[in-house]
Amino acid sequence: MKLMEKKRVEIFSTGTWNGQSFDVADLDEHVRAFEETKETLPPYLKLGHDNEQKFIQSEGLPAAGWIANMYREGEKLFADITHIPEKIHSLLERKAYRKVSIEQWRNVKIKDKTYKYMITGLALLGAETPGVMNLNDFMALYGLKDIADQRAQIENKDEATTSHYSFLNREFKERESMKTEAELKLELELKAAKEREEAQAAELKKFKADADAAKAEAEQAQKEKAEAEKKVFAAEQKEKQTQIDREIDLLISEKHITKGMRPYVAALFGQETEAHTFSVKLEKEEKDLSKIEIVKELAKLFAAKSSVNFDENSEEGEKGSKGLTNQDVEKYAAEHKISFRSAYTALMKTIGANKT
Repeated sequence: MKLMEKKRVEIFSTGTWNGQSFDVADLDEHVRAFEETKETLPPYLKLGHDNEQKFIQSEGLPAAGWIANMYREGEKLFADITHIPEKIHSLLERKAYRKVSIEQWRNVKIKDKTYKYMITGLALLGAETPGVMNLNDFMALYGLKDIADQRAQIENKDEATTSHYSFLNREFKERESMKTEAELKLELELKAAKEREEAQAAELKKFKADADAAKAEAEQAQKEKAEAEKKVFAAEQKEKQTQIDREIDLLISEKHITKGMRPYVAALFGQETEAHTFSVKLEKEEKDLSKIEIVKELAKLFAAKSSVNFDENSEEGEKGSKGLTNQDVEKYAAEHKISFRSAYTALMKTIGANKT
């Protein structure tokens, strides 16, 4: 039968187990007890705490193994296990047994020495065991003295206490069976897919955040633009109204219109100043005039015309206060092919010259 070994198995550590605390000195006491008794009473490996250990009978296995070495590293207690049947070793490699449980004697006296702590067995837990041989068979297999003889050397046996301490070994915290290559490949593919999905989700979240920020910025810019345009428009309208008021004040000061005419002239001006022009055909030329210019010309013409007596029933007949009639002005305008205003102005100059 092929026998295997397994080195550096973590079997115990400092801490509180089953309500009892163990420190580094206690671990060293375990090592001391092992070193002084390993030749006559070595701890053995078993599967579970079943004393009969029936699993070997069905498989023809002689034993589970022996602890050949025990040592402390930091706050951990380790053991090297030898003489492990190949089938049991295979189970260990496959993580079939996930939990380690020591069997410990306390305050035991062997010959002339007393040991506070002494490990007598190491049980592997975590799977159903098909059977085990008895301890005497273990001893006979490896040519050791009968275990009964060894136990007979223990004094104060009734005062010694046997305790079991179980804890999960770092080595046995893996899966109960090793993953196949296909399982590992699938696991890696799923992990990579999840990472890609998370990366895409993060990228999408960032894109949406950037888009929302850009939209908010554009809306703010549009709002500011609209407010600025509104202010500019209000300023332009105010400037236009000021210009219209100046033009009307000028017409009043030049006595082309009266103050009572102001609202009517303002209505004729409207909201336009110099922005729009109209083509006006005069006797000698054609001019582009703004609405204000047209209204000003009309006001001047009406003012000029009002100085002529158009009342045929006046005491002076067809003569006005200045000796002119409407017919005189129109005749002069027709003869000289000029406007009514120009004709009126020319006739007034002639009358004024004659008086002087």
